[in-house]
Amino acid sequence: MSNQFLTYYQLLDVETNATTTEILLAYKTKAKLYHPDKNKGHHTANKLFQLINQAKEVLTDPIKREEYDYSVGIKEKPLTEPEEEIIYTENNDTFNTKELITIGAIGLATGFILGQIFKRKKL
Repeated sequence: MSNQFLTYYQLLDVETNATTTEILLAYKTKAKLYHPDKNKGHHTANKLFQLINQAKEVLTDPIKREEYDYSVGIKEKPLTEPEEEIIYTENNDTFNTKELITIGAIGLATGFILGQIFKRKKL
């Protein structure tokens, strides 16, 4: 897999399984190197400093980090079955979404077949 962008992990020079302590230590090292006061007027250093701050904010928050890992493809989001939704009709009949999808598919197939039959009879 070839990345065409720099991840927060690469920016801070840490592994994807780094602990919060390791991330904070790497952040301090990089922040000192690219701090705006140390690099007055250097646009690239200022931009890197901002990115380093963003990386620290995301990677030290467990929820943001997990979402980030999913978004850049470091982790694969687990597939979950959607909860079945119960739908009530006017007659108090109940259907779950799978039943309704099945009924709809049968209706579509029936309509298609009947359409083909009537189309042939007209010719």
